Amino acid sequence: MQIRWIQLLEFRNYRTLSYRPSAKLNLLVGRNAQGKTNLLEGIAVLLVGRSFRTPRLAELPRWGSPSASIAGEISRGDS
Repeated sequence: MQIRWIQLLEFRNYRTLSYRPSAKLNLLVGRNAQGKTNLLEGIAVLLVGRSFRTPRLAELPRWGSPSASIAGEISRGDS
């Protein structure tokens, strides 16, 4: 399974984020509180439909936003 792309809108600390991971190795590097875990959480929600951090979907939108959106494309195999 491969994530082709993911887009987060008003999700956690991201106003907008579009990410196209490499088909090979991907490293998430950054200072504390920059959104590395939030991106992983967004990927988890895309893949399994729930957060690994909270059972309450109301906690996922960015502070002050009424809702959040996650979209992406996942493919099977190498194609």
